[in-house]
Amino acid sequence: MIRVWHSLIRLLLKRIVLVLTLIFCIAVGIALANMFRLSSDLIKAQAVQNAELYIQSFNEAINLYSEKAADRVRAGNTVKVTHAYMTEANAIPLPSTFAIELGDQISERDSRMSVRLYSDFPFPSRRRGGARDAFERDALVQLRKRPRDPYYVFERQDGQLTESLG
Repeated sequence: MIRVWHSLIRLLLKRIVLVLTLIFCIAVGIALANMFRLSSDLIKAQAVQNAELYIQSFNEAINLYSEKAADRVRAGNTVKVTHAYMTEANAIPLPSTFAIELGDQISERDSRMSVRLYSDFPFPSRRRGGARDAFERDALVQLRKRPRDPYYVFERQDGQLTESLG
């Protein structure tokens, strides 16, 4: 047994450059794989954080409109707050109508981002107010279960990683 061990050690010493090269290549491969995973995780975390900031800004805009414009107008009775504000004189949009139109405008101006307000109970006058696809239906289910937790999904579209946040 000792003779075999000594023979093995002598063989390794003769091939030390080969052994060190193999160890180095394995270590570099492990390091690169780990860096790729960490980079991917960082990109996903940054995407979720950015989406949450966009949603927070969007919600702040709706709240500001609701509190500073719609609520004040309702109290004065000279201007009507309605979903049909485009066809009625002296009218401004409801906060939900404002949110829908703001989301539509953001989506139209930047093809990389889509913002949509949807519900299980859309107003009857809105034909496109409910969930349109599996993600939106799943988001509504998850948000009912855990309303404070964001719901997001990463998918590949046209070879690029995209994020959907509900």
